[in-house]
Amino acid sequence: MSRHTLVNEPRHAALKAAKAKAELYAPRPTGGYFISGLCGATVGLLVTHIASLFYSLPQTAALGAGVVSTTSGTLAGLYIYRRARYRNRKAIAREMARNRHISESK
Repeated sequence: MSRHTLVNEPRHAALKAAKAKAELYAPRPTGGYFISGLCGATVGLLVTHIASLFYSLPQTAALGAGVVSTTSGTLAGLYIYRRARYRNRKAIAREMARNRHISESK
């Protein structure tokens, strides 16, 4: 084991503990941007399909609405993923600061 590894072990343990605590109230998002955008687009298309069935419109008549809802669903999925990732990172930083403050006060 190298000296460099021994020096970073306490920080690694503190980071691991901070991630575990942050996971309780700000869970880390899974899947990534692509999956989030794809899920958002799917929900947008589903909403358009249900609305066209409800109003008895043919699917070709709702093509413009499908494009708009797919685009807005994709953007909403990306925004939601980005926001969840941001909250998780802020929670980890908050826990690291809390751990650092507790260790300094001892």
